[in-house]
Amino acid sequence: MSNFFTNLIVNCFFLILSNNVKDRAVHKINVALIHIETHTLDGIVYFADDDNVYSVDLSAQIRQIRILLEYQLLLIWLQGGMYDNTDANKINPLGTQIHATIPRRLINNYAEILKEGMIYKIQHFEVAATTRSYRPVTSTNNIIKWTSFTSIVEDNQSTPIAKHKFEFHPIDNLADRANKTDYLIGVLTIIESKKKIMTSNGETTLRHIYVEDERKQPVRVTLWGDKADLIDETTVADNAEQMVVVITSGKVVDYKGESQLQSTYATKVYVNLNIPETRKFNEREDNPKEVNVIARN
Repeated sequence: MSNFFTNLIVNCFFLILSNNVKDRAVHKINVALIHIETHTLDGIVYFADDDNVYSVDLSAQIRQIRILLEYQLLLIWLQGGMYDNTDANKINPLGTQIHATIPRRLINNYAEILKEGMIYKIQHFEVAATTRSYRPVTSTNNIIKWTSFTSIVEDNQSTPIAKHKFEFHPIDNLADRANKTDYLIGVLTIIESKKKIMTSNGETTLRHIYVEDERKQPVRVTLWGDKADLIDETTVADNAEQMVVVITSGKVVDYKGESQLQSTYATKVYVNLNIPETRKFNEREDNPKEVNVIARN
């Protein structure tokens, strides 16, 4: 928090004469709050009346107050390529998640610092209501925004925080989440080979995989571009046991009347994570034990 004061000049006498203001003190408070909101100022707000006396010790104590968040970095990705934003999902010791974004002009300042799974203490940031249609965290409408004054320090002495936290929905509810972001967990049953196709934006690659949830409901997942390499035939060969996959930040789309998931720039694929949801799948005896690998031209 910066140690500075802002003085605002308010002509309350004129406003009172014009009957626009009934209470001078309330009006000055409102002007100050509007100024803080407009300029997204970081700091502590203390309203001191001009007709009272205050100890200098009060200001000294206020200067010692720090607004600090402690979060573990869950996911980090580039939005729209290396010249756009860096986005991240964070989780605090209470299990609360929030989406954070770093503007492109600041990406290089943090590229070597931010690592998934690490715990950080963050200061001097903005919190705002998200206006994005893409929302990797649906439990809150707020988003953390990095500023030029944001500071971040790795915390190796912190209480351990859960490394993974996801918001899963049953596959049979996907139709209700069309064009929204979703997280999926299930047993991998089929993986198709990667293939090249032509789109309106040029040549790209894709891979289809099929996943069953705990109710045996299947869904097709399309991994586009470099996301097609997140899971491949080698991954299947290296896993002798059944493969429970977690697919993050996918977009629910309708394809020929059926709901499916397709990758976004934030999608990641995890195999056999040590989380309660995976262990629940592994306790079932009727899960598919083998993955069918299908070659497509």
